[in-house]
Amino acid sequence: MQPDTVAGFSATAYFFGRDLHKELNVPVGLINSSWGGTPIQAWTSLETQQALPELRPMLESWTQQIAAWDPEAAQKRFEKQLEAWKVQMAKAKEAGRQPPRKPQSPVDRG
Repeated sequence: MQPDTVAGFSATAYFFGRDLHKELNVPVGLINSSWGGTPIQAWTSLETQQALPELRPMLESWTQQIAAWDPEAAQKRFEKQLEAWKVQMAKAKEAGRQPPRKPQSPVDRG
């Protein structure tokens, strides 16, 4: 791995591997098994997010989505998805295939 070929890889892992290679004088293999895209709200307070102008469109979108949330409609959609899933599940089982994921119920039930 060279600096010009690791653009999509973890910088921390790259430098760790590089230093380990220098220290031990043996080849070092690194495996990237991370899952990116952790949402900002998991790590940053709402007040801090609101202070950042570049996040304003995202926060406004969330506000609109919350205002438009209809728990009854969401429950009805879930029930339809669940019925379709049951049919797909039976077909997959009959065919010996991997079953589809079960739909998740709505979080907010009013």
